[in-house]
Amino acid sequence: MSSIAVRRQPAVDRSWLSLLLSDRPIRALLLLAVIVVAIYLVGQPSGATGTVLTNGIFILVSAGAAMLCFRTGRKLGDSGLPWHLFGAGCGAWLLGQLVWGWYDVVLWTTIPYPSLADLGYTMFYPFMFIGVALLIRSRVSDLPAVETLLDSLIVVASFALIANEVVVTPLTGPGDLSLMELAITLAWEVSTVGLVMLAAIAILVRSDLLTRGPLGILLLGFLTFSVANVLYGHMALNDTYSVGSPVDLGWQLGFISFGIAALVATHGNSEATEPVDHQRRNRAAIARITLMVLSVLAVTCMSAYVAAQPQSSLTVIVLVLVAGGLLAVRLGYAAMQTEHLDRRTRERDRLAGVVAASNAISSTLDIEHLLPRLASAAADAVGRARAEVCVFSEAMTSVEISATAGVNPAEIHRMSSILNARIGAFPAERRVMETLAPTQQTYDEPGIPPDISAIFEELGKLQTLVTPLIAHDRVVGVFNTWTPFDTVPFTQADIAAATAIGQQAGLAIHNARLLMETRRHATEQAALLRVSRAAVSSLDVEVILAEIAQASLGVANAEACSIEIWDPAKDITILAAEATIDDWPGTSAVGKQISFDDWPITRIVLEQQETINVLATDAALSNQERAHLASDNTRSVLMVPLIVDAVSIGVLDLFSRNPRRFSEDEVRLAHELANQISIAIDRARLHDALRIRADTDGLTGVLNHRAILERLDAEIARTHRGGPPLSILMIDLDGFKQVNDIHGHQVGDQMLRETADFLRAGIREIDHIGRYGGDEFLLILPNTNSTGAHHFANRMLDLAEDAIVSIDEKRFPIQLSAGIASTPEDGTTRQEIITVADARMYESKSARR
Repeated sequence: MSSIAVRRQPAVDRSWLSLLLSDRPIRALLLLAVIVVAIYLVGQPSGATGTVLTNGIFILVSAGAAMLCFRTGRKLGDSGLPWHLFGAGCGAWLLGQLVWGWYDVVLWTTIPYPSLADLGYTMFYPFMFIGVALLIRSRVSDLPAVETLLDSLIVVASFALIANEVVVTPLTGPGDLSLMELAITLAWEVSTVGLVMLAAIAILVRSDLLTRGPLGILLLGFLTFSVANVLYGHMALNDTYSVGSPVDLGWQLGFISFGIAALVATHGNSEATEPVDHQRRNRAAIARITLMVLSVLAVTCMSAYVAAQPQSSLTVIVLVLVAGGLLAVRLGYAAMQTEHLDRRTRERDRLAGVVAASNAISSTLDIEHLLPRLASAAADAVGRARAEVCVFSEAMTSVEISATAGVNPAEIHRMSSILNARIGAFPAERRVMETLAPTQQTYDEPGIPPDISAIFEELGKLQTLVTPLIAHDRVVGVFNTWTPFDTVPFTQADIAAATAIGQQAGLAIHNARLLMETRRHATEQAALLRVSRAAVSSLDVEVILAEIAQASLGVANAEACSIEIWDPAKDITILAAEATIDDWPGTSAVGKQISFDDWPITRIVLEQQETINVLATDAALSNQERAHLASDNTRSVLMVPLIVDAVSIGVLDLFSRNPRRFSEDEVRLAHELANQISIAIDRARLHDALRIRADTDGLTGVLNHRAILERLDAEIARTHRGGPPLSILMIDLDGFKQVNDIHGHQVGDQMLRETADFLRAGIREIDHIGRYGGDEFLLILPNTNSTGAHHFANRMLDLAEDAIVSIDEKRFPIQLSAGIASTPEDGTTRQEIITVADARMYESKSARR
């Protein structure tokens, strides 16, 4: 049985508000939140039952949030690290809750404070802090995450100082709680304030984050945690906290919010969906800095207060030290940022000066026009009669393009062998690439091959100034200046002028290359866009592939493109589409069957899913393949497999008369084309399979009632446009009710299937058969008049006389009654000819009885 895999489409970054009522798991979590709230509204859980219920809810929501966060982290792959951290934070809380439950439910004893449970609860916050910072960084690329985090921590520390003096000390006195108790109590109250600040600053910068993506839901969870923590700290200091209080509801709703946020994250993506509003970002920065400045003032005042007291609280001293340490880190980081900004400013100024200098000699960004002007300018600036400019290939393996000034054609011919030498073959070239500075070369310098030295002497290149063309501290080429038979040494002024020209010209060449690359990329992207549009323009595979093949011309320098579809059953490929440029010497007909005997390399591409990039002269090709390519002067071939769900379905062939292999970029483009083609074929096949499934009767495998009537309407419309005659047969299975009543519906169903197979075997390829209803079948006979329909019906009835169906060792005859109707003599509409055929079928049935 064959199967069709549906390609998963990328998730759409939708508003999480739209997901609340549309996503089933999110609805389940919302229902859980309603249930939890209802429990607290009906009556605060108390006593043994309340203790067990509250602990159970805590374990359920924290474990569920941890599981959903880890699941989201795995689904998001490389961008899922924040969710792994959220899962770890929820897991830490879960471990703390399990310890708490052990004391509270199993041992039925008072929980010691602090305990391992408090350690688990406290570890929740570092994981959430780091996770929120990473999530914000991924969603808001230009938000200064480090500065925001440090500023938030400073605000939290100052808030802790104020909270200690305003809330804790009046309630407990300066020495009622230990340092550990105070640290844990204050941490619970202030940690989520930092989380809320981080999320709020990100939302101020990007307003869409409130309703798109999970950050807005996380903010709601952190807000509930903040309220719960402040209430818990106050109740804990007054010793009024008990399990089942509304504080527990705040924490539980927070975990449910984290679970919903994790589910929402799987429906979106991590890319920015809205341009950053710089005014809003500036307002957020001002708010952040203002809070930080106020916090610094608070810390300063508290520091002065501590210094003025004869015996200050240990808690206040520790908090002041923490805040002061954070301020020191913040100031150090600001100094580092300032130094980095100054360094980048100096580098930008230097590059701006280089660009200004290059504009003076580079009036064009066309390298072919630039190099002759550069050679002439170099010769004049250095005060020499000859100049030669060589631009290296990107791989630094050969000279890509060159130009000369003051050199006659005979000298150029003699210099051709020098230009063909590999890069770095001469000592002077190696020196300039190592030092990025000009160097002098003599014709008899050690390391120069004797034959090259003889050419130098013949041309009079007794000494040459070799200057690197530098772009961004990289040698992109060299220019050589000399005067025939001149032995006057190069002065420092000559070297300085050559250095300036080399720097300017190198950047000009680099910019020209970037422009060429940009134009090439734009051309490629435009072609790929045409291919992509062709891939989704239709569901007709032949039309799609023809358009893609035509749009592929020019991409990857291809002059001819063909698309072959593999038929494993026949062990051949079928030419599904082909396109060529106007002057291509030959083409093949679409639908042509191609044997692997003629093209054995195609089998390698399909079976090994290997991309083949060959020249027509390569030994990897058979003699027959080389002969085929030579017939239309093809010099290079690129063959890329078309793959759907790891299964090869065909081959994309690109041909060129250029005698070089396709480059890496061209191979990459060909793979993108192959992916588009594979997606188009898979999409069309899936559509055909779904259409066939929708049109097929599930029991008999023939067309269902709706589909057969649609085919009949189409054939009738064709006759109305002057098409050939049309006839239909309404066929009924005689005695079917008795078979069902006596032998059961399973035998009756098998009888219907066998009858459908019998009728299907007797019709032509252009005919249609469908199950009209019950045991009635409708046959559509295009291009058949009434006489032909009667001959067909008589033949089928005669064959049915001898047909026997064996079911469970029982033998049943196929007894049929048929009614014929033709258009236009029996009617011109569907209802008219079906009514006539049905009536004649019943007449035939009565006559048979």
